[in-house]
Amino acid sequence: MAKILIVDDDGDLRTLLGLCFLRRGHSIVVASNGARALECLAAHKPDLLVTDVNMPVMNGLELLSRLRADGYPDLPVIVLTGQADQRAAASAAGADAFLVKPVPLRLLGEVAERLLAERYAACVEA
Repeated sequence: MAKILIVDDDGDLRTLLGLCFLRRGHSIVVASNGARALECLAAHKPDLLVTDVNMPVMNGLELLSRLRADGYPDLPVIVLTGQADQRAAASAAGADAFLVKPVPLRLLGEVAERLLAERYAACVEA
Protein backbone atom coordinates (compact mmCIF):
# COMPACT_ATOMS: atom_id res chain seq x y z
CA MET A 1 0.00 0.00 0.00
CA ALA A 2 1.34 3.41 -1.00
CA LYS A 3 0.54 6.86 0.35
CA ILE A 4 -0.57 9.24 -2.40
CA LEU A 5 -0.71 13.03 -2.10
CA ILE A 6 -3.44 14.54 -4.30
CA VAL A 7 -3.15 18.28 -4.97
CA ASP A 8 -6.02 20.08 -6.69
CA ASP A 9 -8.12 23.14 -5.91
CA ASP A 10 -11.30 21.33 -7.00
CA GLY A 11 -12.66 19.52 -3.94
CA ASP A 12 -14.92 17.24 -5.97
CA LEU A 13 -12.00 16.11 -8.11
CA ARG A 14 -9.83 15.51 -5.03
CA THR A 15 -12.61 13.26 -3.71
CA LEU A 16 -12.96 11.37 -7.00
CA LEU A 17 -9.21 10.84 -7.35
CA GLY A 18 -9.00 9.82 -3.71
CA LEU A 19 -11.67 7.16 -4.22
CA CYS A 20 -9.76 5.85 -7.24
CA PHE A 21 -6.65 5.29 -5.13
CA LEU A 22 -8.49 4.05 -2.05
CA ARG A 23 -10.14 1.36 -4.20
CA ARG A 24 -6.65 0.26 -5.24
CA GLY A 25 -5.69 -0.17 -1.60
CA HIS A 26 -3.66 3.00 -1.14
CA SER A 27 -3.97 5.69 1.48
CA ILE A 28 -4.37 9.32 0.49
CA VAL A 29 -3.51 12.79 1.68
CA VAL A 30 -5.08 15.82 -0.01
CA ALA A 31 -4.09 19.46 -0.43
CA SER A 32 -5.85 22.33 -2.19
CA ASN A 33 -2.73 24.10 -3.54
CA GLY A 34 1.02 23.75 -3.90
CA ALA A 35 1.90 25.61 -0.71
CA ARG A 36 -0.28 23.31 1.35
CA ALA A 37 1.19 20.32 -0.48
CA LEU A 38 4.70 21.31 0.61
CA GLU A 39 3.51 21.20 4.21
CA CYS A 40 1.98 17.77 3.62
CA LEU A 41 5.18 16.41 2.06
CA ALA A 42 7.17 16.76 5.26
CA ALA A 43 4.35 15.62 7.53
CA HIS A 44 3.14 12.60 5.54
CA LYS A 45 6.07 11.47 3.34
CA PRO A 46 3.98 10.30 0.37
CA ASP A 47 5.14 7.69 -2.13
CA LEU A 48 3.51 9.46 -5.11
CA LEU A 49 2.19 12.95 -5.84
CA VAL A 50 -0.65 13.75 -8.25
CA THR A 51 -1.03 17.47 -8.94
CA ASP A 52 -3.09 19.85 -11.01
CA VAL A 53 -1.32 22.79 -12.67
CA ASN A 54 -3.67 25.75 -12.26
CA MET A 55 -4.28 26.43 -8.57
CA PRO A 56 -4.25 29.51 -6.35
CA VAL A 57 -1.41 30.34 -3.94
CA MET A 58 1.15 28.04 -5.66
CA ASN A 59 0.48 26.23 -8.91
CA GLY A 60 1.50 22.68 -9.70
CA LEU A 61 4.54 23.58 -11.79
CA GLU A 62 5.91 25.79 -9.00
CA LEU A 63 5.24 22.97 -6.56
CA LEU A 64 7.09 20.51 -8.76
CA SER A 65 10.10 22.79 -9.18
CA ARG A 66 10.25 23.41 -5.44
CA LEU A 67 10.02 19.79 -4.43
CA ARG A 68 12.69 18.75 -6.94
CA ALA A 69 15.00 21.47 -5.58
CA ASP A 70 14.13 20.88 -1.91
CA GLY A 71 15.10 17.25 -1.42
CA TYR A 72 12.45 15.21 -3.24
CA PRO A 73 14.21 14.36 -6.51
CA ASP A 74 12.94 10.77 -6.56
CA LEU A 75 9.29 11.29 -5.61
CA PRO A 76 7.17 10.19 -8.59
CA VAL A 77 4.88 12.98 -9.80
CA ILE A 78 1.89 12.81 -12.11
CA VAL A 79 0.76 16.15 -13.51
CA LEU A 80 -2.95 16.04 -14.24
CA THR A 81 -4.33 19.11 -16.01
CA GLY A 82 -6.95 20.29 -18.45
CA GLN A 83 -4.32 22.09 -20.53
CA ALA A 84 -2.53 19.82 -22.99
CA ASP A 85 -0.11 22.63 -23.86
CA GLN A 86 1.47 22.33 -20.38
CA ARG A 87 3.26 19.06 -21.24
CA ALA A 88 6.66 20.61 -22.04
CA ALA A 89 6.61 22.83 -18.95
CA ALA A 90 5.64 19.88 -16.74
CA SER A 91 8.41 17.76 -18.19
CA ALA A 92 10.96 20.55 -17.72
CA ALA A 93 9.86 20.94 -14.08
CA GLY A 94 10.45 17.23 -13.46
CA ALA A 95 7.11 15.47 -13.95
CA ASP A 96 7.27 11.71 -14.37
CA ALA A 97 3.92 11.52 -16.16
CA PHE A 98 1.51 13.99 -17.75
CA LEU A 99 -2.21 13.28 -18.19
CA VAL A 100 -4.88 15.54 -19.64
CA LYS A 101 -8.26 15.93 -17.92
CA PRO A 102 -10.68 14.39 -18.19
CA VAL A 103 -8.58 11.27 -17.74
CA PRO A 104 -10.06 7.79 -17.40
CA LEU A 105 -9.53 6.71 -13.79
CA ARG A 106 -8.31 3.32 -14.96
CA LEU A 107 -5.52 5.01 -16.93
CA LEU A 108 -4.59 7.21 -13.97
CA GLY A 109 -4.45 4.14 -11.73
CA GLU A 110 -2.30 2.23 -14.22
CA VAL A 111 0.17 5.11 -14.56
CA ALA A 112 0.34 5.48 -10.78
CA GLU A 113 0.95 1.74 -10.29
CA ARG A 114 3.72 1.79 -12.91
CA LEU A 115 5.48 4.73 -11.24
CA LEU A 116 5.15 3.13 -7.80
CA ALA A 117 6.57 -0.15 -9.12
CA GLU A 118 9.50 1.69 -10.70
CA ARG A 119 10.16 3.53 -7.44
CA TYR A 120 10.03 0.29 -5.46
CA ALA A 121 12.37 -1.43 -7.92
CA ALA A 122 14.86 1.45 -7.68
CA CYS A 123 14.81 1.20 -3.87
CA VAL A 124 15.42 -2.54 -3.96
CA GLU A 125 18.32 -2.17 -6.40
CA ALA A 126 20.00 0.56 -4.34
